[in-house]
Amino acid sequence: MQGWRKTRKGERAPAALALAAAVGAGTVLAILLFLLAEGLPAIIRTGWISFLFGPIWDPDRGLYGLAAPIIGTAWVIGGAFLLALPPGLWMAAFLSDYCPPALAAPVRWTLGLLAGIPSVVYGLAGMAVVVPAIRQASGGTGFSGLAGSMVLAMMILPTWVSLS
Repeated sequence: MQGWRKTRKGERAPAALALAAAVGAGTVLAILLFLLAEGLPAIIRTGWISFLFGPIWDPDRGLYGLAAPIIGTAWVIGGAFLLALPPGLWMAAFLSDYCPPALAAPVRWTLGLLAGIPSVVYGLAGMAVVVPAIRQASGGTGFSGLAGSMVLAMMILPTWVSLS
């Protein structure tokens, strides 16, 4: 291996890659420092234990507890896995063992296309379709862990099937 410095005449790729890596690392560091500078006073005022394990997040009252958002996130992720696991495994097994090759190619292409859809688009579809359906079925607002789990399951299913 010749190293980074020994390149062909006029070749600048190693320097450009090093610069891109430095800019990316610097950006992440700047974001981290900004979050710490802005959030540290509230964390110190609240206390580390209350901040991490407090059940209420209400900035208007000065209550900053991360337990409820963390537990809610865990519930939505767990629900998405439970909703996506059976159809994902079935589709992966069908595509690899039973599906005719003439059908498998377009299905794999479609899965790749679905996996490339940005999460914002899935979120918009969830707001336009899933939330109103849950609202109509339950009589509530429709904004729930079930809606989040269903949208997240739709998001992970194409990648899950493609990788399986």
